[in-house]
Amino acid sequence: MIVKTLLTLISLAFPLYTLADPGAIYDNMEESVMHETYHEPLHVRDKAAHEKGSIDFAKADKNKDEKLTKKEAKILPSVSKNFELIDADKDGTVDRDEIHIYMSNTNR
Repeated sequence: MIVKTLLTLISLAFPLYTLADPGAIYDNMEESVMHETYHEPLHVRDKAAHEKGSIDFAKADKNKDEKLTKKEAKILPSVSKNFELIDADKDGTVDRDEIHIYMSNTNR
């Protein structure tokens, strides 16, 4: 009876373990399983978001100086809305690093 119970528990736990993304950080196993069951792995989603953000930044950077003014940032809703928070050095512009740091800290 004990062996059967242990085998049942192991068989139930094994699928949960196989769904976990070893490259991702989750608060708990349930979050990991739910995420892997219904969504892309976090690292895939983050990479795609980073690539899209890079393309969007290039489109917004009209003068190609690798910085966005408040005016240039208007076509990026998240950046425009949070411009003052993103502008860490308070120089009136935001660069890719400032945006990346802000988005990384607020999206998790």
